[in-house]
Amino acid sequence: MPIDEVLNIMDSDAYMRILYYTHPNPKAIKTKFGQRACTYFMPEEQRNIKMNFSTDEKGLVNTILVTVYGSIDIMYPDLLNDLRLNTNGSMLVKERRSEAEVMNDFNNNP
Repeated sequence: MPIDEVLNIMDSDAYMRILYYTHPNPKAIKTKFGQRACTYFMPEEQRNIKMNFSTDEKGLVNTILVTVYGSIDIMYPDLLNDLRLNTNGSMLVKERRSEAEVMNDFNNNP
């Protein structure tokens, strides 16, 4: 399934947020290989889960890594680290949640 479709499914869940969606610079590389995305559940849902997706050369999701956290105290800094590592550099950022938005997701946790 193309990564856009996967993200549409994830985005349709009211408690799921897209942290980032990146893809290679088309001027540097002419392939769909290497698209990456990350989603996570809002902490208020008490599902401390993050999912990372990557694509093959056809642009289809071929890897899904699921991380389950024991607490939001571990999840929050890991999300920020993932965001920083994957939205800097040569990749083009198609969608990105700001660090302030992520912080607000965790501050509004009851």
